[in-house]
Amino acid sequence: MYYFHPFEFILAVTALLNFTIVLFSKNKTSIPGVKYLFLLLGTLSAWCLLDLASIANPDIDFKLLSSQIRYSIVSVVSLLFFLFSIDYSNISFKINSKIVVLFSIFPFITTVISFSNQYHSLMWTSYEPVSNKSDIIFQHGTWFWVSLVYYFVLLSISILIINNSFKKASQIYKIQHTIILFSLSFPIIFNISFVTASLSSYMYDLTSVPLADTAILIHFTISRFRIFDI
Repeated sequence: MYYFHPFEFILAVTALLNFTIVLFSKNKTSIPGVKYLFLLLGTLSAWCLLDLASIANPDIDFKLLSSQIRYSIVSVVSLLFFLFSIDYSNISFKINSKIVVLFSIFPFITTVISFSNQYHSLMWTSYEPVSNKSDIIFQHGTWFWVSLVYYFVLLSISILIINNSFKKASQIYKIQHTIILFSLSFPIIFNISFVTASLSSYMYDLTSVPLADTAILIHFTISRFRIFDI
């Protein structure tokens, strides 16, 4: 018998909101940083839908597959946040195809490791389903912690880059400054709290939701306050 999980509604609404923003804001991609923000919104929408499907489907093999895809998405999301911060801030470090390829190496390695985990157990060493089969509890391997550090480092660098760009802005943009820095700081705080808590007890991983909310908040800031016009 199918049991509705409250998280399914949260994930569905978040995915729909992200997709709607991308669909109706395509004409803004010429603004610095926005093309990476839209890629981020689309990726986060897919992540939310993946989490939704994983909760709804009790099949363990499907949950394993969705977890493997999720590990790849996490590294891609942190990279898109990083590229967004560089492109938005208009710093001397310019993004080109070689830079994108270079920074895509880690997400690629993470994907390979995740999908070949049965041969080396670097991403997880063991797993077991929770009682209602809505999720899987993993015993994390070495590469999980490496990828987690990569995620935190790129988000932290993104905050530093954006913070530095705002130092050169006029006083009128202080509100935007506060909003965008808070929005980028929120997923870091959430993940540190989640990882710390999950070490002692099971918690469902809703990382996709605060990250999606962060991207939505940044988009709102762009649209409402036009921060990219500074």
